[in-house]
Amino acid sequence: DNYEEEVEMFASGEDIYDVFLGCLFYDMARVLQKSSSNVVQAPRRRAFRTLLVLLQLVLNITLQCYIIFNVRRFVTSWAVGAIRRVYSEYEQHMYTQHVLNKHGMTRGVPGSFVPENFQTLTKDELVVICQVPFSQPIFLMCMLCVWTLANFGEMKATLTQARRVWYLETTGRGLSVEAEVTPEGVKVLGCSMLMKMIATIFVTI
Repeated sequence: DNYEEEVEMFASGEDIYDVFLGCLFYDMARVLQKSSSNVVQAPRRRAFRTLLVLLQLVLNITLQCYIIFNVRRFVTSWAVGAIRRVYSEYEQHMYTQHVLNKHGMTRGVPGSFVPENFQTLTKDELVVICQVPFSQPIFLMCMLCVWTLANFGEMKATLTQARRVWYLETTGRGLSVEAEVTPEGVKVLGCSMLMKMIATIFVTI
């Protein structure tokens, strides 16, 4: 009972995912509500609005995938390559015996490390090698901690939203919604399994 009350009182957000979820249930409920006075004109307008929001959602997902792909291609791949080259030069300087790894970079042979060689590095070389992320473990761990906590917040919001959808009673088939239209808005009481799957695919996943 407590969770049902919490789900009922949970307000939707304002991003494109919540807008699509609202249109999906709100417009379908209005279209299927036989007692509505504008039932003749409503379907086309509401279907167009739902399709328009769906198009924006697909565009948003496509844009995110495009940005992630190109960040990996033009930013992170270059940074990783630069770090590999810098560390390869560092290993070559600090060890007397070397081997090549699968990326063609120099790696020192265990037992041939010379700590005194660190004092012979130039100031510029020290600055570059100390900018390698794993050379500053405390800073790296702090950044990863903040990033992880932010992801946990997003995961919690996503799972809460998914539970709200799947907690609804499964009713009917196809694009069916069981709702109560009131002057204050639409109260969704249940929906079909297909509606739950659409919401999960386009919003939760």
